[in-house]
Amino acid sequence: MTDKRVVKTKRNLKATLTRLLKTKKFEKITVTDICTEGETSRITFYNYYADKYALVDEMFKDFFTEAINEYHSLQSSTNPSLDDMSGYKNMVIAILDLCRNHYDFFSNAVADRNPYLFSTFYRYVSENVSTYMDHHHATMKPKYPIPQLTALFCNGLWGIIAESLKSDEKFNETKDVIFSILEDMLSSGLYVHAEAK
Repeated sequence: MTDKRVVKTKRNLKATLTRLLKTKKFEKITVTDICTEGETSRITFYNYYADKYALVDEMFKDFFTEAINEYHSLQSSTNPSLDDMSGYKNMVIAILDLCRNHYDFFSNAVADRNPYLFSTFYRYVSENVSTYMDHHHATMKPKYPIPQLTALFCNGLWGIIAESLKSDEKFNETKDVIFSILEDMLSSGLYVHAEAK
């Protein structure tokens, strides 16, 4: 059984780091900053995390658990036949919703402001896209090696997402553009399309 005090303390530390990112770069934030702002002792912090990198890594794991859960929910409700094109769209929706739901954090996870957060987020996105490509190609078989296609998708689409995160309004407007680009990429010669069995 999960201790509610532990959950509350960890939630506070994560929220505190997110608040600090509004005014400081991640590299400049110290454990002392997190503890002072979050009114938590350093002993308590180190009880749960080895350092601020362990804290942020757990945050990313939480975020991606949330995104994966949403993806599966979308698949169940909108894609029961497991159509590959719809699956890709649901994957992108889950990533976009994650960014939107945690805008305070992800708007600061951009390359020019916090390269460590940007590269960690990119790694998580790329691992999930690669896993999806590796396991879901009933009607759309990748024409090229999956690692190279993953790099193309993630660098291209993540670049657009990261740029749009610089402005809350711009982020909302970008969704349609991202879907249009995704459809064009998926309909191009990057995949060999076949009839679903």
